[in-house]
Amino acid sequence: MIIGANGLQRGGLRHLLGEEGFDVTAEAANARQAAQGSAPAADAILFDATGCQAVGDDVATLRAAFADSRILLLATTISGATLREALAAGADGCLTADTSATALAQWVRYALAGGKVYPRDMAQILAQSPGSPGSTSIGGRTLSNREIEILTRLTSGHGNKQIANELGITEATVKVHLKSLLRKIGAVNRTQAAIWAMNNGMAGSGGGRAAAAN
Repeated sequence: MIIGANGLQRGGLRHLLGEEGFDVTAEAANARQAAQGSAPAADAILFDATGCQAVGDDVATLRAAFADSRILLLATTISGATLREALAAGADGCLTADTSATALAQWVRYALAGGKVYPRDMAQILAQSPGSPGSTSIGGRTLSNREIEILTRLTSGHGNKQIANELGITEATVKVHLKSLLRKIGAVNRTQAAIWAMNNGMAGSGGGRAAAAN
C-alpha cells in the first residue's frame, strides 16, 4: 500500500515498485483514508510523510488499522523528534525520499523479513537528538508531547472517546498512544498511569479521578 498526498508521486512509486516485482494493492491520500478504506491489509505500507503535521498520530492510526503490516515512512526531511514519535507509534523505519528504486526495494524486502529500517543518515538523526522539542522527560521517562496530552487528560478522568474528540484524533489512535505510554512508565492500566502522573507533578485540567473504562 502507498500513502501520500501527491497523486503523481504515488503513481511514480507504484511504477518503481512494480518494476522491482512488488504488487501495489492500494493507494490512499492520507492515513485516515487508508484506515477507513476497504482495501485488505498490505504486507507493507509506504507512507510519504512529507508535509504531514502529525506524523506520530498518522502512524498510530495506521498501526491500529493494520496491526500486522510493516510501516515505512518516506520523508524529504524529518526531525529527530518526529522520527522518534513515529517509531514509538509503531513505524518500522524511515527512508529519505531520494532513495533509489533499487535501494527502496531492498529496504522494503528487509522490512518484510522483520528488520527495522534505519539507513545511516536516519540513524544519525536519532543519535543527534537525544532531547527534542517533540518529547519531554518526566519521572525519568521520555514521553512524546501527544503522550503527555493523553496522560494529562487521564488524570482528569477522561475516557478514550473524550480524549479523541479533544485532540482531534480517532479512538484507535488514542489506544495506540496509550499502549506506548503504559509500556514506557511501567503501568498496567490507565488508573495506574494517572497515579504515576500525579506522583510526578502532572495534574489534569478538570480534576476528578482516572477513568477505569474505555
